[in-house]
Parts: sequence; C-alpha cells; structure tokens
Amino acid sequence: MKKLFLKSKNKLQGIDSDYEYAEWYEKTRPTEAELQRQRGTVWESTAPLFSVVIPLFETPAVYLKALLDSLLAQTYAKFEVCLADGSRPGKDTEAVLRDYATRDSRMRYTVLGENRGIAGNTNAALALATGDFMVLCDHDDILPPEALFSFAEAIVKEPETDCLYSDEDKLDMDGGSLFDPHFKPDFNPDLLGSVNYICHLFAVRKSLLDTVGQFDAAYDGAQDYDFIFRVTEKARHIVHVPKVLYHWRCHMNSTASNPESKLYAFEAGARAIRAHYERVYPELKIKEVKKGVDYGIYHTIFELTEEPLVSVIIPNKGSPRGSRQGHALPPRERNVQESGVHCRREQLDRSPRPLPIMRRFGRSCRRSRLFTTRAALISRRLTISAFAMPRASICSL
Repeated sequence: MKKLFLKSKNKLQGIDSDYEYAEWYEKTRPTEAELQRQRGTVWESTAPLFSVVIPLFETPAVYLKALLDSLLAQTYAKFEVCLADGSRPGKDTEAVLRDYATRDSRMRYTVLGENRGIAGNTNAALALATGDFMVLCDHDDILPPEALFSFAEAIVKEPETDCLYSDEDKLDMDGGSLFDPHFKPDFNPDLLGSVNYICHLFAVRKSLLDTVGQFDAAYDGAQDYDFIFRVTEKARHIVHVPKVLYHWRCHMNSTASNPESKLYAFEAGARAIRAHYERVYPELKIKEVKKGVDYGIYHTIFELTEEPLVSVIIPNKGSPRGSRQGHALPPRERNVQESGVHCRREQLDRSPRPLPIMRRFGRSCRRSRLFTTRAALISRRLTISAFAMPRASICSL
C-alpha cells in the first residue's frame, strides 16, 4: 500500500520512473522557494558549526572556484571552510584562496609548501578547524546548496548523532551533467566491510575525531576508508541522510571514473579492512582480502576453525499455477545445489502437495529437507515455523 501511494504521488507530481537520472534530479531537487525558506530558518544557538575540511594539491582554479562558490551558496550559514594546500612551489592555489578569504571571513587556509600526502594535507586542514562537526570534501567536487542545511536538520533532530553521510552522484568534467547516482542504505557494517559505500558526503563530530585520531598516512589512497571504519566503530549514533548532497567530479585519473587508475588505493583499502577486523573481532583470522567484482569492492576470506551447519530457509506460501513448474531450478535453488553449501532446505507450503520443482530439488540435493503444511498461515507465521525446523547453527532466510 505504501509503495502504491508513493507511486501515485510521483505520478501526480509528474515524476515517472522512465526519466533519466539528470532529469529526475532536476524535478526532485529543492525549489528556489524551498531554498529561500531554508535561508530564513532561525536556528537555536546550539545548532552545529560545520568545518568543511578540504586538502588541496595542484587543483585547477576552475574546479576550486566551483567548489568554493558551491559552499558560499549554502542555505545553512554556520560553517567555516578549512583548506590546506600541499601543492609544489609555483603550482599552489594561494591567489585563489586569498581572493575568497578576502571576500568571506569563513574561508581559512594554509599553504604548506610541500605535499604531505592525502592524509597529511587533510590533517593540516583539520588543524585549522574549530567546528563541532568536520565535513570531509575533495578539492574538485561540488555540494548542492541544501547540503549543510540537511545535515544540521538531522543533528538537531537526533542530538546524539556522531556521524552522518548522504547519497551522492557523479559530475562530468565540464560540470554540466549529473549521472551515476549512489542511493545508499542506512548504516550497514557488513556492507562497509566489502566496499566504502559511505564515501561522500561524510561528517563526524569533532570530539569523536579527537578520540579515534586523525587520518593515517599508512592508508593513503584509502585514508577515508580507514578513517570511516575507526569513527563508525566508536560512534554512538550514525545517521544516513537519504538525499543526494554531493556531486563527485569524474575524470580519467579519478577513482570515480577509473578505479584501476589508483591500484595503490585498492591495496590500502584491503589493509584498512584487515585492521578493522583486528580491532573489532580480534578472534577472527583472515586468510585473504581479495578483489571482488571490481576494484574498490573487497571479498574477505576467513580461516574457519569449524564448519557449522547452515540452513537456507525458503518459505513458500503457494505460488500461482505454472510459475515455478519449469524444468530448470530457480537461481537460488540452483546456486545452493551447485555450490555444495552445507545446508538444510526447508520449504513450507499451504498446499498438501509440494510443488514439482521442490520435489525435484529435494531428490537432487542430499542436504535438503522438505516440509509441507496444510495450515493457511500468514507469511510471518510461516517464517517462524521454518526457523523452528532446522538444527543448524546459522539460518539464512
């Protein structure tokens, strides 16, 4: 019913699922009237001060200006921008930084005169920060005007928030097209162990940062991955703001468009995963952290001290006639059969006769077990009944 309501609402608003992403974004982004309302919001004195932390390295002036302009256009005004330029002599961005600092006192910067690496440059920017929350940002990306307002709203609503992150998309070189949106789930530590899905926009409470420490140069290339692991391990409350609040500029030398351009980043990410498990689950022994389906996605292989029985439970409260009558096993049944997983196959059906596909699977997989019931139970009770059947240590539904 909820999905039907949302679909009907979108139809009435002219938002159809057939739109390209850029067109959908334009139709769903805040209107100018909404942005003006945000600018006129009166905040309590306890509203957070954000420090937007930006490490620089030979940043093209056009990209740096676009980023700084996007920050000055924020509808939430209680922020400062902290920049540390690690460019080589003669290639720094001081002229641009001086110009913006003259125009707005919230701009704070330092020119390092040397490249201290991604972590070192970021830490130098953090040293300038005085805010309640540190907002991490790359030197050539863009924030939409409602980004900091949305974060401030979330923090005021849930005061124990220690970390926040948002959805994001990608921006082409010219800054004219948005594509490849990343709509993220709420905090999921298991997923984070396979990919840095949090990435941008990310903010962390300053007091928590002081507890866990700054960026570690040993993980340069995946320094943000290691940092996110460390702060989320200690955070009291982690909030996902389900809005696209970050436009990640995509060019051939960035991991946004070409993950293989920075293989050292992948290797650093694998080490960050190992360090995370060593801190949180020291009893686990890791055999290998290897490349998943692509660079930036990881598959961790653990050393098992035992082989517990795993029951894969598939409740089935009947199916339309013919829907599963074919000769080929459905993908989930076929995967169980071909992988040789230690499993006990449970199937509940309101029909007194199991579906033919289930009987065939039961005969072909010795580790399967079929259970049928005549009771016309609702799905919740079917699931509870299924979990009462196996004798395994681990059950998967």
